[in-house]
Amino acid sequence: MSSRFRIFCLFTSLSVFAGWVTTASAQLITYRVTVQPIHVTNGSGDRANNGNEYYEAVADRIFAQIGVDIAFLTAVDYENATWYDSLDLSGASSGTAIDGGGGVNGGMVGTWNAASGNAGNATDGSFLRLFFVHDLDEPAGTQFGATGTNDYVPAGFSFGSPTPAEADYGMGVVITDDVFSANRIDTIAHEIGHALAISTSDHLDFTGSPWDNDNLLANGSSRNRPNAIDDIFDPVSGTGVNQLDSTQTARLEDMFNAEGDSFGNKVGNERFLQALALGDQYTYSTTAVPEPASTPLIMAALGLVWATVGRRRR
Repeated sequence: MSSRFRIFCLFTSLSVFAGWVTTASAQLITYRVTVQPIHVTNGSGDRANNGNEYYEAVADRIFAQIGVDIAFLTAVDYENATWYDSLDLSGASSGTAIDGGGGVNGGMVGTWNAASGNAGNATDGSFLRLFFVHDLDEPAGTQFGATGTNDYVPAGFSFGSPTPAEADYGMGVVITDDVFSANRIDTIAHEIGHALAISTSDHLDFTGSPWDNDNLLANGSSRNRPNAIDDIFDPVSGTGVNQLDSTQTARLEDMFNAEGDSFGNKVGNERFLQALALGDQYTYSTTAVPEPASTPLIMAALGLVWATVGRRRR
């Protein structure tokens, strides 16, 4: 038997055995959310999220479940000592404190839009404003993040008043440095989910029941959170946390259409949820590679094939 054929057998067997322990999932990406990171400073040399950590790879893996890519623009700084560590977003008006509410170009978003050097932003809703602050003035407990007033409120529920999206002026999200010290790698994605209105403001699904604890939009006090990117839901194995279900996919499509939902909410089209042109769509893949313990098994199998071919040659 020729040496070429022996090498062919070797590489063929390698592919076969690798296929036994390696799987991949692929999701078509048809939408994009563009995010502007805004790092708040206090004027004394301190800067929130000074390490520039956005967990973009985590967000991409999570939102690939519903066909969405998360793209971050180049970060900018904004000085505001009150926002840096004394911002109070604990009350019912936290959403309007972020983006003004009621169709008003106000709150943090409106203030930043009007700041020097931000000409044109006041009418540009094509990107999310992601404000990083050091800490919040919390009356009880630790608050890791908050979102503006675009949460979906089903008819008949009393926990909030449906208001039009503030997307014409730009939606706002606030994230604290506690996220990074606590390794809450899914909090940014969680708040983006609220901005996309794929949950109610009270972390309820569209029937008024709490989300399953493996869902990305479950309440932070009960949500099963990932410690690493590989803990995030994998469609191949059907396991993992930060799941998004079919009702949230349907909700995303509803929020994208030209009419918006029954309350006038809309985040898509000319706003920060953009449809990708056909040529820009792509497939997001996750691959489960062999565990280290699998390597000896593969090598042993290859050795067997090598020895068998060698014996036949003699």
